[in-house]
Amino acid sequence: MSYSLEIHPFVNEDVLEIFQSINENSPLQADLFAENVLLEYEKILNELNQNIFHQNKRIIKSRPIGKFRNHRIFNKANLTEEKLIILAVVYGGRDQGRLQQMINNRLE
Repeated sequence: MSYSLEIHPFVNEDVLEIFQSINENSPLQADLFAENVLLEYEKILNELNQNIFHQNKRIIKSRPIGKFRNHRIFNKANLTEEKLIILAVVYGGRDQGRLQQMINNRLE
């Protein structure tokens, strides 16, 4: 079983917005952030493919992005189609109600 990666169209905008914000103060940290996002995608896929990823407890999962602990990746595994769907990459300090609404909208 090998899962494929599907990235919601707005995720690229999410990452770019955060990248630009970090880049204003530290271009090196911004580059590191982008690298960490890609590494997290790979980690999640590897966990799914090795059956470590326990999706059954929550439909939507989130995890910090490497050393950028205040930033999170929201994802969902589609077990029947064997897809990992990245729904959002966000700063974790956002309004939780608005964040949940954004995730729900992206699920539609």
